[in-house]
Amino acid sequence: MWRKNRASFGICRGVDLNRNFPFHWNVTGASGDPCRYDYSGPSAASELETRWMIEFIKFHVEMERIRTFISLHSYSQMIMFPYGHSAERVDNYHDLADIGRLAAKKIREVSGRIYKSGSIYETIYPSSGGSKDWAHGELKIPITFSYELRGPADSEDLFILSAKEIEPTAVEAFASIQTIVREAGKRGYYQ
Repeated sequence: MWRKNRASFGICRGVDLNRNFPFHWNVTGASGDPCRYDYSGPSAASELETRWMIEFIKFHVEMERIRTFISLHSYSQMIMFPYGHSAERVDNYHDLADIGRLAAKKIREVSGRIYKSGSIYETIYPSSGGSKDWAHGELKIPITFSYELRGPADSEDLFILSAKEIEPTAVEAFASIQTIVREAGKRGYYQ
C-alpha cells in the first residue's frame, strides 16, 4: 500500500502528507529520508496537497467557525486526539479523553468492535506534522480526533479492507462521530 504522494526526490518518491503539516513539523515519528515511508518532506507544508488542504480548512474555519476536525485513517481501531508530537496535554485533554471513550463505546455497541482511545502520543506512537495536531494547535479547533479504522483480520496488507467490511466500518465510524458531535455539544463547544 502506497501511503505517500508521488513527488520525486531522486530515486525515491513521495512525502507522507500526514507528516507534512506546519505544526511541530519533523520533530518526532517522521523521517528526513525521502526513501522512507514516513518522509515528512523537504520542509513543512512543502507539498501542494498539504497547502491546498491548509487553505481550504483555514477558509472554512474563518467563514463558518468550525469547531470539530476529524481525520480518518486505517488501520488499528483507535480514536485519538492531539498531540502526537509530544506527551504535552492539550488544554481540553479531559474532555477529549471522555468524548473519545464514549465514541469508542458507541462502536462497541454498534458492531462489537473494540477501539482504543487516547492521545496520539499515548495511544499509537509519537508522530509530528499531522493534520490533527495542526488543526488543534494552530487553528484552535477544540474538538479534534483522528481515527484509525478497522483493518482486515486475515490479510497480509492490513490497509486493504475487503468490500464486505466497508459498510460496517462506515456505520460504526458514523455512529461514533455522531457521539463526538453530540458530546461536544453537551459540553458547550458549539455555542
